[in-house]
Amino acid sequence: MLTVRTIIVLLILAVLASCSSRIATRDSQGRKKIVSGQVTNTSGGPVEGAIMFIDGKQTSYNTNSNGYYMMRVKGSTETISVFELNNGSEQVYYADQDTINFVLAGSFNAPLTISQMGKEYVDVGYGKVQKDNLTTSVGVVRKQKLDQTYYTDIYSMIQGEVPGVTVSGTRIIIRGIHTVNASTDPLFVVDGVRVSSISHINPINVESINILKGASASIYGVNGANGVILINTKKADRKKK
Repeated sequence: MLTVRTIIVLLILAVLASCSSRIATRDSQGRKKIVSGQVTNTSGGPVEGAIMFIDGKQTSYNTNSNGYYMMRVKGSTETISVFELNNGSEQVYYADQDTINFVLAGSFNAPLTISQMGKEYVDVGYGKVQKDNLTTSVGVVRKQKLDQTYYTDIYSMIQGEVPGVTVSGTRIIIRGIHTVNASTDPLFVVDGVRVSSISHINPINVESINILKGASASIYGVNGANGVILINTKKADRKKK
């Protein structure tokens, strides 16, 4: 028969074991650990300036000139992704690894999941984000204006639509940003492809125009320092290209 002293000791051990289990669970979910690795392209070359994401959310971590990154993540993290405009994106599931290397093949394999329908979404280049959740500066050319058929060029469609965006002929200046090498030209991305000019685009074929500046353009790194103009054409027009 167990003595009173033995019973007390067993109870104390049980309590300590329970506390240890709770602490371990809390640490695995809340305590951050360091994850590092290298991002390369299919040729083995380092990818500089790639942006790291945790559970689909952009972080302040970027790869250095040798493609290396180092960041802190929570134990509860589910996915880690990386994005670079010219090399694509990739996503892996996090399973408490200390080292995660990425190889970008030029495709975008870390899509954002849109689970809430019936909401207005804005194309920010690397996916679509619910407009209500945007905390960064994104300008949108109104759908009513895009539906008009009397515009002779795409610059006229953009003019006067977004505060801080000035259109003069075929020149677009987005105010409140830093210029790169004294240039004020924004980055143009049409149907996901970077282009040097948008003069060739027929206004009738335009489906959406979104303008990124400030933090919202940082996803494109130094290329988006003067802002980004994202244009999507109608599907029928894309098939002709």
